[in-house]
Amino acid sequence: MIEGLDHYNLSPADLERSRRFYKDVLGLVDGDRPPFSQPGAWLYAAGRPLVHLSVREGGAAPDTGKFNHIAFNATGLKATIAHLERCGVAFEVVKVPPMENHPRSGGTQIFLKDPDGIAIELQFTAAESVR
Repeated sequence: MIEGLDHYNLSPADLERSRRFYKDVLGLVDGDRPPFSQPGAWLYAAGRPLVHLSVREGGAAPDTGKFNHIAFNATGLKATIAHLERCGVAFEVVKVPPMENHPRSGGTQIFLKDPDGIAIELQFTAAESVR
């Protein structure tokens, strides 16, 4: 049934501020977007529109409940940490505890927030180390 993450859609307080964050901090690129009636942007990774930004008419977006965070598979752990530091973005590094026969065992997670306070996790495999 489910094969993986297709995209997630956000209604940012400031479209351009969020677009710049996802491009400059997370390395996504602007891409084609259908001509919807409301303003927005689609940001791509590996040729796929992964993050959709949509401005809602009338202001604030409806409450989405208990959403916690979105996670991306990532590579280049050391380079990512250096990049986030250069960007002045606050983040937390968490080492995943060992688990027998689990693909995330011993990996590393980086947690940060986008301009609207949405938590983002960057997930690195155990093959990459901070040291």
